[in-house]
Parts: sequence; structure tokens; C-alpha cells
Amino acid sequence: MLDINNSLLASYSNIALDRIDKYQLGVAAVFSILIIHASRLLWSQFTASKMSITVKWNREKLIIPFSSLETPLGTIRQALSSQTGLEPKAFKLLHAGAVMKDDSAPLSAYGIRNGSRVALIDGAANAVKEKPEKKEKARPTTEEGTIAVIKDELTKVNDRLVPALDIFLQTINPTGTTVTTTEPLSSTQDGNATKTISQPSSLSIPTPSRQSSLSTGAISDIDMEHRRLGEELLQSLLRLDIIALDGAWTSARAERKAAVKAVQALLDRLDSGWRARKERLQTGA
Repeated sequence: MLDINNSLLASYSNIALDRIDKYQLGVAAVFSILIIHASRLLWSQFTASKMSITVKWNREKLIIPFSSLETPLGTIRQALSSQTGLEPKAFKLLHAGAVMKDDSAPLSAYGIRNGSRVALIDGAANAVKEKPEKKEKARPTTEEGTIAVIKDELTKVNDRLVPALDIFLQTINPTGTTVTTTEPLSSTQDGNATKTISQPSSLSIPTPSRQSSLSTGAISDIDMEHRRLGEELLQSLLRLDIIALDGAWTSARAERKAAVKAVQALLDRLDSGWRARKERLQTGA
């Protein structure tokens, strides 16, 4: 009788130990799964926190982090307001030549990606003060008049900025006697036309004072000219963006789209030349 009891006890003990082992294995498996999920969550949060955009504001470059491409533009605007001290509605944000207007839209809707560059335009600082006796010019009420305004804006860019841009890029990145100049812009071209000539064209002949100022290599003069060109090109994009268009004005809409693309190409060329200069200075070339 005692032997039978001992056998039963041993059998129950083995069953209990086997269940304990299975339980421990089950707990270990659950903990392993939890650890894997926690690691993935922490990694996703880490990588998300690494996303940011660079916002150019006058002389400053602000790094604004964000957690997701679905982050509303309004969140970025509030962060910029905190850093700059500007009211949220007191500045405009530009990306790829277009003004970002809808604060409720996600960043992805504007083509924003990690590392994207955005320009901040302070409306108060750039507002044009008009004389009291001068009234604001009436906006054109016809499609033809609107197209004329767009072409007038491009004419101003051609006359004031294109020659200065050619001079500036030739100065900061000298390449011997070969000079790359920009063809005069028109709203019917794509804004990327350039030509290479063996001697400077009449478009890029600098005035003595400007050539002397830039060719001295003074850092302050070069920096100031870079900022001036960038800000004026951005202002041109802003003026094109606020032109009111009737829904049926397909020709005017196409003209404005081409004009924005043309001015944006100049801005991209300025940024590309500036980056090339920085790389050349870093490598000592």
C-alpha cells in the first residue's frame, strides 16, 4: 500500500513539474514578445523624433523637429511662433515655391519630407510702407490684365535679379573664362534654360562698384548679397502666389504656374551655387 502511494506521489510530482516547466516557458515566450514589441515602439519613436525641417528666417536657420509626416502644418507654425516670437498669423511659410496656407493640412500634403527646407517670410518686416496719398493699385479684373501683371513681375526679376545672380555665382565659384548665365525668363518657358559662353554676356557684365565689392571676397559682402538675392526671389514668389485668379482663367493659371517654376529655378540655382561654395571651402579646393 505504501509503495502504491509513493508511486502516485511521484507521478503527481512529475506532472506538476512538467506543468511548471511549460508555464515558465509560456511566461518566457510572452516576455520575449513584449520585449520585441517594446523595442519596435522605442525604435519607431526614436526614428520619428529624428525627423525635422530646416526653416530659413532672415539670417537664421531654425531646425524644427516633428514626429510624423501627418503632423498638421499648424503644429509647425506654433513651434516657429514660440522660437521667433512672431504671431502665428504674422508670417508665411513657403516650400518649393508655393505658400503653405492650410494649417490643418498634414505636412505630407505639401511634399514635406525629413530634411526639407522651408522659408519663413515675416509679413511685418517685409511690408511695403505706402505714402498716405497713394492708394493701392486696383487688381486686374480681366485675364489679359492678370497675365500682364505676371509678365511684369518676370520682367522685374529679369532686370533686377538675373544679372546680379549671374555675377554672384561667377564670383563665389570662379571657373576660369567659362561663365554660365541665365537666359531671360518668360512665363512660357520652364525656367531652367541656361547657356555656356566663353566670355561674359551683356546680361552678366557687372557694374564697377558691385564687381569690386564682391570680387574682394569680403565675407560680409558675399553673405549680404546671398541673403538679398534669396529674399528678393522669395518675395517674387510670394507676389505671384497672391495674384487672384478666376476659376475659368486657364491661360492665366498656366502663365502663373510657369512663372513660379521659372523663379523657383533661379532660387534653386542660388542655393546650389552656395552649397558648392561651402563644399569648396571645406575641402580647401
